[in-house]
Amino acid sequence: MNVIGKVTKVNENKATVVVQRTSACGSCHSCAQNGSCHAQLTFGKQNQTLTIEALNEQKAHVGDTVEISSPTTKTLFTMLVVFVVPIILTVVLYFAIQNLFLSENTLILLVVFSFIVLFAVCLFATNLYAKRHISPTIVKILQESKTE
Repeated sequence: MNVIGKVTKVNENKATVVVQRTSACGSCHSCAQNGSCHAQLTFGKQNQTLTIEALNEQKAHVGDTVEISSPTTKTLFTMLVVFVVPIILTVVLYFAIQNLFLSENTLILLVVFSFIVLFAVCLFATNLYAKRHISPTIVKILQESKTE
């Protein structure tokens, strides 16, 4: 996935870039939920923005308009793990333990609790994976700042 943004801060080999939140980001939520692009949502504006920390391989400067690329396949994989794996494991757990309890209420509470724990574990694990393996990268400087 490629997005266009403006560099607001540069630190060594990384740059902080503000981009407009696109409809693809709106359906993905990986940025805000698992930190895959180390983004933060800025609410309260008509057009929501994301602040992304990206690798600055193009040596962009503050004020430059840049194109950022993030590996789509790895991002989709992390979404799959976060959302699908807990559901599958919860269903498997339900069928595995349904004959162990007399009370259906106890079974339901255990399954709901296990889903929450599995979701949290998957979210934490994919967050660690994303920080190490999914790094948004500045691939092109579209317009250099005029203050040089």
